[in-house]
Amino acid sequence: MDLVISRYSFKYILLFTSTSQCVWLLVFSQTKRDWTEFILFFLQTTAYISVYRSRSEIRLLLKYISRLSKLLRYNGRQNIFRSSVLIYCIFTALATVILELTYYYSKIRDTEHEVIRNSSFIPEILKCFCMVVRDISFGMVILGLHCTLVSFPGFYCFVCKYFNLKLNEFLSTSKILIVQKDYRRIFKIYQELARVLTFMDDFLCYSAFVFVLCGMVGLFWSICSFILFFDFDYLIYFCSFVVSMHYLMMMQMIILPASDINLGAQMARDVIISLPGWFPQQYDELKIRIRRGLNKKIGLTLWKIYKIDKSLFISAIGTLITYGVLVGTHKNFDFWKKKNVPFVKPYPFVGSVVQNLRRPLHDTELQRYQELGKIYGLRLRLPEGFLNSLCWARRLS
Repeated sequence: MDLVISRYSFKYILLFTSTSQCVWLLVFSQTKRDWTEFILFFLQTTAYISVYRSRSEIRLLLKYISRLSKLLRYNGRQNIFRSSVLIYCIFTALATVILELTYYYSKIRDTEHEVIRNSSFIPEILKCFCMVVRDISFGMVILGLHCTLVSFPGFYCFVCKYFNLKLNEFLSTSKILIVQKDYRRIFKIYQELARVLTFMDDFLCYSAFVFVLCGMVGLFWSICSFILFFDFDYLIYFCSFVVSMHYLMMMQMIILPASDINLGAQMARDVIISLPGWFPQQYDELKIRIRRGLNKKIGLTLWKIYKIDKSLFISAIGTLITYGVLVGTHKNFDFWKKKNVPFVKPYPFVGSVVQNLRRPLHDTELQRYQELGKIYGLRLRLPEGFLNSLCWARRLS
């Protein structure tokens, strides 16, 4: 019985979270943040289902990788992986706990409770119960997102790192085997490496694509949220920062190790193609053997669409941060406009200063500038007296 519960507990969590999120979106949701969370949760759930259905392939992959250790010499750096996996699990578990606590003490929870209290769809008797269910549901969303965020990127990263270590061992071993004129062993090791890498990409490419896509969406929306939260709840700022760092780490753990593998696979292919030049007596035989399939380019991809390289990480980070800041600033401006804040220009103290100094300033206009000074002083973290002094200097002139 305990085995059955432990085996299906995460599935029950996903089912409960998906159902409660759908009810919240249909009945109570008033923000786009809820839809973004649901989309991310849905995409990561599909990736989890894809990985869960590939359990037998994962076992075979681990067997194939262990077989590579017999073909290549032992490297002492392999002992680092155990401690790295342990540190990674502890760090991500602490991040999950911090996010859970941040939500329960932030204003997001109070806002959602206020929405439930003001709802006309729920009887007064059930409102307290709905608040408790919402707290549990949101906690399950964080738990479900981070369980999937932790498990697959961690597995993908460490498998890629280990396989990249084997590629480096192949490159160093091939130089020794060329001196020993043992090209048959070089072909044997490369064929095994190519077979394992192709097998790995066949069933992990979709999950890698989904998690990179979720990382981009999550990073974009966390940057927007960092700009959009204008009530100065520093817990929300901290939560947005932690979430953005988590999604950034997830993208990094998928893109950078996979790009290293693709670079190492290209270098290994170059070694195979150069073998006929090292063995001119067997030139024709080696050429025929290479053309039978060993000259094919291998590597890790995103759903067989895009071959992973490091430029994807740099371009994605720059684009997402830039557009996140722009969209967040635009939404922030719309918010203050709906509040009937008296905007004259985006910043009234910047621009035609000489013309403003020549024109007399009325008391009502001075009061308006002082109100704007308080608003911008808070939003830009500028001293309030600095903006007021500009208004008084203009009046005295």
